[in-house]
Amino acid sequence: MLVAAMTASHTQLHAREAEQGGIGQVKQVQEDASRLQKAYAGEKAADIHKHEQAVTEAWGELQDASSARRQLLLDTVEKFRFFRMVRDLMLWMDDINLLIDAQEKPRDVSSADLVIKNHQGIKAEVDARADSFTTCINLGNTLLEKNHYASDKVLLHIQIYNVRFDGRTAFNNTN
Repeated sequence: MLVAAMTASHTQLHAREAEQGGIGQVKQVQEDASRLQKAYAGEKAADIHKHEQAVTEAWGELQDASSARRQLLLDTVEKFRFFRMVRDLMLWMDDINLLIDAQEKPRDVSSADLVIKNHQGIKAEVDARADSFTTCINLGNTLLEKNHYASDKVLLHIQIYNVRFDGRTAFNNTN
């Protein structure tokens, strides 16, 4: 996790340096164009101005494309964060279901007592994860509200998750 954060910071630093270098180059072109327009008159000055405008427009388009790409990357990070949360919680729920299914039916009072204690331990573990369930659903809903580019997949994951989540709710209500 730390390595990924460091790599991301390093990449952002290089991107900012490149952007600053690009800004410097565009400003240099604008300054040169201004100087040359003063030195040349007529048609050459108009050509210089036209080229300066083309560079400025291209720079603006590049910045817009870069901003759109940056937003797409941020949206993708959020999407995969949500998918990972859903996957982790579903795997955890599968493990809990296996624990519940693996319990033997009690044959006497002491084994029934043991099953009840085990069941209460599982319920406590489920209750301890309540915030994770809420956070996951909230993140999915936020992605849908933002009209995320992968809204259909997010909605599918939410629906699958809700089927399992309803089972968790039913589990909590029986105890």
